[in-house]
Amino acid sequence: MLANNSEFGNGAYTVMSMMLAEELDVDYRSIALEAAPTTPEYYSPLFREYLTAGSVTTGSTFIPCARRGQSTSHVAEAASKDWKCRP
Repeated sequence: MLANNSEFGNGAYTVMSMMLAEELDVDYRSIALEAAPTTPEYYSPLFREYLTAGSVTTGSTFIPCARRGQSTSHVAEAASKDWKCRP
């Protein structure tokens, strides 16, 4: 997943991995994150800039991470039915 927050020992990537993993019912350590480009299309919708400050990461990424996890979970569930395997 591309992350529009910086990781510099503040736990930003850990918290985003945990929020996504919660929706997918997987271990958070299995989520791969990398820094998104610092171009406007990746700016925070709340601040309209590429920003990492205090605990802003949790509040500004909770809903996007939950939505991404839910949609990925639905796709995996549908595919597993077609392929007759576990999601």
